[in-house]
Amino acid sequence: VLFTVEDRYFFATFTGDSKVAQIQNNKLVEACVPLEEDGHTGYIRLKGRASIVNNAALKAEASERCYFFDEYFSGYDDPDYTLIEFD
Repeated sequence: VLFTVEDRYFFATFTGDSKVAQIQNNKLVEACVPLEEDGHTGYIRLKGRASIVNNAALKAEASERCYFFDEYFSGYDDPDYTLIEFD
């Protein structure tokens, strides 16, 4: 799921997810994010560079701002949590 923190775009994902390995091999990515609101649908298409965030402070801040984080991860230091920044 895509979310923003101070005009920066992030994805929270599982460390074992294939997109993590793909980004480590090729930082040029494209993502389509489906949207739905009030019976209307659409999507956001992003194209650019992605990077794996290793900064603990940024991972902690992002985890606090990600509305669904607690449903999937035990904390920002959960080894199964990977934060991806999209430029």
